Amino acid sequence: MGSATNGPGRASDAQATGEVTQIATRNYQRQSVRMAIASSTDTPYVTATQAGGFELVADGEFKDQGGTAGVRPHDLLDASLAACIAMTVRMAADGRGTNLDRVIVEVTHDDTDPVAARFHCTVELIGDLSEKERSGLLRVAHHCPISKLLTRTVEIGITAKDS
Repeated sequence: MGSATNGPGRASDAQATGEVTQIATRNYQRQSVRMAIASSTDTPYVTATQAGGFELVADGEFKDQGGTAGVRPHDLLDASLAACIAMTVRMAADGRGTNLDRVIVEVTHDDTDPVAARFHCTVELIGDLSEKERSGLLRVAHHCPISKLLTRTVEIGITAKDS
C-alpha cells in the first residue's frame, strides 16, 4: 500500500479505496448487465472496477502520480491468465481423480514487440503425481478460456455513451 499522503491534493489510499467502493457499487447497480465496469475516481488514475459482483481497485502511474492504490491493468491481465490456468488444471485434476494438492501458476509477459505480446506461464503441480498425470495436466493448461481468448484475433469496439 502507499503512504497516507500522496502529495498535494491527493487522497490517502484508505480514502481512495472508500471512494472506489462507493463509485463501483453505484455504477454496478446502475449497469448490472455489463460484465465489467470501470470508473475513474477523484484520485488521479485510481479506478473503481467491478466484475461479477466483486470489486477491485486498479491504479496506474503517470508522471510520478498514482500506482500505489491498486493493481496495474497489465497485472490484472496476467493475473486473469494465471488464475484461469490454475482453475482449469484444478478442475481437470478433480475430474480425473488425480492427487493434485496445489497448482501454482506464474505469468510474465513481454509487450515490447509492437506486433505481438508474449506471455510465459510456469505451472507448478504439487502432489503425488505420475509423469503421465503431470504431462496430461500441463496439456490441459493450454485449454483455459483466457488462454484461448488471448490466442485468437480480438476486436475491441469503443463507443461513446451519452451522459
